[in-house]
Amino acid sequence: MSKWRLLALILVTGLAADQASKFLAVDRLTTALSRGGGGLADRVKGFYTLKHLEAYATEPKVVWAPMWRWRYAENPGAAWGFLRELSVGTRTAFFGLVVLAATVFIVLYVRRLKPGQRVLQVALSMVL
Repeated sequence: MSKWRLLALILVTGLAADQASKFLAVDRLTTALSRGGGGLADRVKGFYTLKHLEAYATEPKVVWAPMWRWRYAENPGAAWGFLRELSVGTRTAFFGLVVLAATVFIVLYVRRLKPGQRVLQVALSMVL
């Protein structure tokens, strides 16, 4: 498999897993998607259109009472709320530029990799 097909496969798989896990979190930890009472298509549409769902959060789901429970929470910034006090437009522009720069860097780096550097190809694809 070429390094570009590998990159595309890992990228698409990672994006699908990310969106599926977020959908399950919203579906199981809030009541937002059950408001319309529709089927899966309506719930998926709601997942992509509804915003600010913390008001619909349910009680935490206890997995293991002493130390593991799932709770719905939103983070408007990056890690640990980084830049959360900035306006939405400023945050979006900043993070968009960071994503663009990282994508360009990774694609240019992958372009220079040799076929035998499969582990690095996989690692960079996962970072992307």
